[in-house]
Amino acid sequence: VLVGPVNEMRAAIYNLHRGQPGPGPLPPLGFLSTPQGGTTVAGRVDVSGWAWGLTGLLGVDVYVDGAWAGAAKHGLPLEPWLPGQPSDSGYAYELDTTRYTDGVHEIVARATDHAGHVATFQTMRVTFANCGCAPSGALTSHP
Repeated sequence: VLVGPVNEMRAAIYNLHRGQPGPGPLPPLGFLSTPQGGTTVAGRVDVSGWAWGLTGLLGVDVYVDGAWAGAAKHGLPLEPWLPGQPSDSGYAYELDTTRYTDGVHEIVARATDHAGHVATFQTMRVTFANCGCAPSGALTSHP
């Protein structure tokens, strides 16, 4: 945290950036928004959230129960809710839950930036119910 006149602090930040030997030590930031943990889903469902990194993103991957499910489209328009967050930090992946057994599964999103840093976002425990218990694509509260 730098405190002082804006122009002096801006100059100090630029000097820090010039002196930094590499792309930076920070991994990407992000959040897995949907589906929310504790919900029941069926059919094709949207796995989405936001992710961004100081060096830009190479990709966002979606995992189900620790196994790679697919690559999300990233750089999607998003209404920023963090100060300075880019407006193109959204990502989305259409997950076909019929490829999995019914029951509780763990969904995770993992972002990789251009510097090779990897960030794994929070795990969402979601119930897949393709047995006719819920309509395709429906989100319902978990009992």
